[in-house]
Amino acid sequence: MKTVTVKGIGKISRRPDEATLNLTVEAAEKTYAGASAAADKRTGALKTALASAGFAADLLRTSSYSVDAAYENVRGSDGVCERRQVGYRCTHRLTLTFPLSRERLAAALNAAADSGACSECTVRFSLSDGEEAVREALASACRDAAERAGTIARACGAALGSITEVVQDSARRPLQSDTVFRPQLMRAAAADITPDDVRTEESVTITWELL
Repeated sequence: MKTVTVKGIGKISRRPDEATLNLTVEAAEKTYAGASAAADKRTGALKTALASAGFAADLLRTSSYSVDAAYENVRGSDGVCERRQVGYRCTHRLTLTFPLSRERLAAALNAAADSGACSECTVRFSLSDGEEAVREALASACRDAAERAGTIARACGAALGSITEVVQDSARRPLQSDTVFRPQLMRAAAADITPDDVRTEESVTITWELL
């Protein structure tokens, strides 16, 4: 049986409709329990500020939480520096995801600034329904493969028969815009930013019989 195997590629570009704030809350204290309690108190202040701005408590999610020993270099009387533990540092990383608009973004950033709890903030932009974009890209990849295979078959004086094998080749990557916004945590008017489109690419390899 003669066959033809072709790889098709589908590319989709969409305007992001969702924003995610990545927020970092940190606290350093002499004891493990003290560092954890201080970070929890700051996280509570952040939740309160966001709730006052209209963001439901369940929108704020923990992405990581750690308490690590904190060290500093201390020079002794002999002039030699040594690394000594001076306490503990708790780091609580959280995310807040919501429909994208300039007003909502400004409200979230202002709330985070007002809370005084965050040491760092970045904003990423994405699609609320990334699976739909993936399905569209896959359909486009299949059409592309069929068109390429048809061209090859006609050039060889043949026609396409039944499909004997389909393999999805693409490695999935996060459906996010390449735009990353790193605001200073201070009150400000709505930032005039237009994030880059979210782009995804899918590929499939399809084998047809040749008639």
